[in-house]
Amino acid sequence: MNLGQQIHNYKNLLNRQFRADRPNTKWVTDIFYIQTKQGVLYLSIIRDLYDNSIVAYKTTAK
Repeated sequence: MNLGQQIHNYKNLLNRQFRADRPNTKWVTDIFYIQTKQGVLYLSIIRDLYDNSIVAYKTTAK
């Protein structure tokens, strides 16, 4: 597998509709790369689009 190669192709279910009428109906995720003196820290979050609350997060250092 090459760097940047797409492994899965998922359907766009939100179609840029980033508002939710009820909690736990639309979640989104993102990954942040944070450079530190010790190396890179990866932060992955899951956010509820109803109120922008963080549902879950995970950090990993490499």
